[in-house]
Amino acid sequence: AASAMARLAAATRPQANDSVRDIAYFYRQFRAGHDRLGVVAYFTLMILGTHAGDGIKEAAKQYRISEVVLRKLSDLSSNKGGPAESRKKPNSAPFTQLEHEWIEQAIKLFIERAGALAANSTTQLPQITMADLPALP
Repeated sequence: AASAMARLAAATRPQANDSVRDIAYFYRQFRAGHDRLGVVAYFTLMILGTHAGDGIKEAAKQYRISEVVLRKLSDLSSNKGGPAESRKKPNSAPFTQLEHEWIEQAIKLFIERAGALAANSTTQLPQITMADLPALP
């Protein structure tokens, strides 16, 4: 019964190509001025976590992205952004220019990673770490 439940859970999760499509769509909406960066960052984490099955730890494993990177994106998307870009705290401090660049670069790397795995799920990819993104203070 457990294996049947596991197969059912796996069958109902979004496919990697769905993740690529959905994250890319929201990123394009942000670039066109139709959505806030904090919302898109959080949505990206939610999609990766849902596809992997159980949040940040599983997303880190499946997508070979450092948990430190995923947790930093989670922290920024939840606690910063100011009135123009915040997901849930309009009175929070705005993103610095560097944080803004970091978030955008992270989202782009995650789209590329999800796409690479959609194309070949058995490929061995290097882990995405903080060293792959602009240095934050």
